[in-house]
Amino acid sequence: MVSNIVHHYFMTTDNVKLHYIDEGRGIPLVLLHGWSQSCEQYKYQIEGLSHKYRIIALDMRGHGLSEKVNYGFKIYRLAKDVNELLCYLDLNDVVALGHASGAAVICCY
Repeated sequence: MVSNIVHHYFMTTDNVKLHYIDEGRGIPLVLLHGWSQSCEQYKYQIEGLSHKYRIIALDMRGHGLSEKVNYGFKIYRLAKDVNELLCYLDLNDVVALGHASGAAVICCY
């Protein structure tokens, strides 16, 4: 995992503990990884962009440091997880960047 990064967690409405990173200041930039990956894939972007942006990098359910569950892996549920995180953080206006299935989650959101 990215060094010197503070790790955060929140609970979804269907009781899944999700991990996310919240680093930097500025326009919120939400980073979503692809299937079978984690926010670790964005470690260089987090380090490089957190000086200019507020980076929110989510480990989707079952991935990275998020809780391992055997349900909720449909794109619409993953998009709902993103919505719940943004509501939890009280963020309305964000820029989103997704890789592979992370991009599909953004489109569904």
